[in-house]
Amino acid sequence: MRELGDIYKEANYKVLFENFYKPLVNFAATHTLNLDVAEDLVQEVFVSIWMKELEFENLLALKTYLYRSVLNRCRNYLRDNRLRQQYAQEMRQEDSDNSDNSLMNGIIREEVYRQLTAALDYLPPRCRKIYEMAQDGMKSSEIAEELGLAVETVKRQRKIARKILQEKLGKYIILLVFVKFL
Repeated sequence: MRELGDIYKEANYKVLFENFYKPLVNFAATHTLNLDVAEDLVQEVFVSIWMKELEFENLLALKTYLYRSVLNRCRNYLRDNRLRQQYAQEMRQEDSDNSDNSLMNGIIREEVYRQLTAALDYLPPRCRKIYEMAQDGMKSSEIAEELGLAVETVKRQRKIARKILQEKLGKYIILLVFVKFL
């Protein structure tokens, strides 16, 4: 058998719900711009009141609590929704970045890199070392100093490296320039 306190609580809750549900839904809808979401948020507030068995000093305290709770839930919903939209937009952007065009550019870049690496194997060891140092941005004078060589030797070795690479890479030379700008 139900106790008198439970019956009284249910009756009060029903009156509260009947008097405030629609105005609170309208209030929430002005913030969320979505009636279904507004109804869900208001229902969450009423469930919260029921579960916590809250009591209020007066009608003003009750109204303040209801509207403030609904407003906070609307703000949380909008924040979370904005994050979901940002995430979805990032995923769409990532998907478009992974389009056939991007895939093709990646394949070209890897193939050119593979061909260049294979061509470097044809260079004599010292010539290769000088070429790689130059590719890292070092000047001929810096390379010469680091390796203990004459600057003219470094320049001659770089020239030999370019000639061998041009012969080995052939058609890939154009792609090297193209890929450099991808």
